[in-house]
Amino acid sequence: MELLDIIGYMASALVGFAFVPQTIKVWRTKSVGDISVWTFSILTIGTILWLVYSFARADWPLFVVNIFLFINQTSILTCKFLYDKK
Repeated sequence: MELLDIIGYMASALVGFAFVPQTIKVWRTKSVGDISVWTFSILTIGTILWLVYSFARADWPLFVVNIFLFINQTSILTCKFLYDKK
């Protein structure tokens, strides 16, 4: 494995885990007032496109990280719709 591959895997892991603290906070507090539905919707659509791309290119590390992102993003969006008091 080359250094560039390692950097790519590390970057994917960091991006994949970036949403975990927010997801946990939303689950625990049920506070979603400051969550932007537009931001998370756009991120989720982008993630779906990355999933299609990585599947078509058989880029499995990229595919796996985007599955992880998709789960976190849709969890936050679901909570936004369930817990938003507006």
